[in-house]
Amino acid sequence: MRILLDEHLGLLSQELLNKAGYDTQRVYAAGIAGASDEEVWKYACAEGMLLITLDTDFSDFRRYTPPFPGVLLLRSHSNSAFAINELLTQVLRQYNLEEFRNCLVVSDNNKTRIRRFPESLSP
Repeated sequence: MRILLDEHLGLLSQELLNKAGYDTQRVYAAGIAGASDEEVWKYACAEGMLLITLDTDFSDFRRYTPPFPGVLLLRSHSNSAFAINELLTQVLRQYNLEEFRNCLVVSDNNKTRIRRFPESLSP
């Protein structure tokens, strides 16, 4: 699975995902750092990449409509790199990120909520 890491996810997050066997790219490497949410969204969809972000705007599935490769929204108790990576590690222990295809997933320190969209909408 290919994954796009939004701006607030750093090299440590990328390392965690790469060690777990995922093909990751940060928005910086994609040349879209500082781009609008819409541009990041279009890139992730065009490339078929699961978007991992801290940006709650991406949870509005009325604005960012299926079909899409998937969104994992991390809602940590803190935006420190340590707290974010701790939450990401927790998610990786519990799930294979392939399960998040065509889903909006919101994960916080207490639980992970998955909203699955109909398969007929899958890319």
